[in-house]
Amino acid sequence: MSLHLIAVPIGNPGDITLRAVETIKSADIVIGEERKEVSKLLKSLGIEGKRMELLNEHSTDDDVRDLLKLCREQTVALVSDCGTPGFCDPGARLVAACRSEGLSASPLPGASSLMCLLSVSGHDMREFLFRGFLPAEREERARALRELERERRPMILMDTPYRLGRLLDELAKKWPDRRAVLGCDFTQATETVIEATLKELPALVGERKAEFILAVFPPKNDGFKSDQSGPRPHPREAARDGNRGGDRNVVRGKQKDTRRFPKRR
Repeated sequence: MSLHLIAVPIGNPGDITLRAVETIKSADIVIGEERKEVSKLLKSLGIEGKRMELLNEHSTDDDVRDLLKLCREQTVALVSDCGTPGFCDPGARLVAACRSEGLSASPLPGASSLMCLLSVSGHDMREFLFRGFLPAEREERARALRELERERRPMILMDTPYRLGRLLDELAKKWPDRRAVLGCDFTQATETVIEATLKELPALVGERKAEFILAVFPPKNDGFKSDQSGPRPHPREAARDGNRGGDRNVVRGKQKDTRRFPKRR
């Protein structure tokens, strides 16, 4: 039969596509990372009685083989906790297994924190390095950061909400004068975009816990140019501020939004 990789909302439930809803409804089985998140998704779509299976970091090779058997015999929808499955999540293992058997694996695109960041960065992002999640273990994490020392393209980094402060502190010490754009809680009421140097970001973010994605730009003498110092909103929101008196979710000058981000549901 087939496997459908379905992008789900990253915060705002209204971002799911009509095609995604219809595919989930017609699927025999829905595979997700956590049963609670899959149940919440199905409930929000008014879908009941759907068989659910799990694929996450704890899944064994035998588990993947069992899921592959289901894909051979039935129509399967694969979702992630948020965003696109198979990208920075265990779904890639099932896709590879399906391809090895000649089974169809079809993507249904949708919400993406990466594309959100690229679109609001205000910088030329035709070429960049997606590094994604750094290792959590201290030595491996330090090694990963050292490997990025010579990278001269914009770098995209992610981590879990509770490691946001840790990552910003690490980067502030390593590359204090590099500029960066931080996007938090995209598509939600608490969405925030901050552009600043890495040494400025920790103080601007404070103790917030948020789903986030970060673009770090190369040193100025490597082609990155900025005619401003200090934090600034990206151009589109700066223009919008002039028309509406400001957007409370965008840092301007040295101002700081001191609200604590709720952990994304």
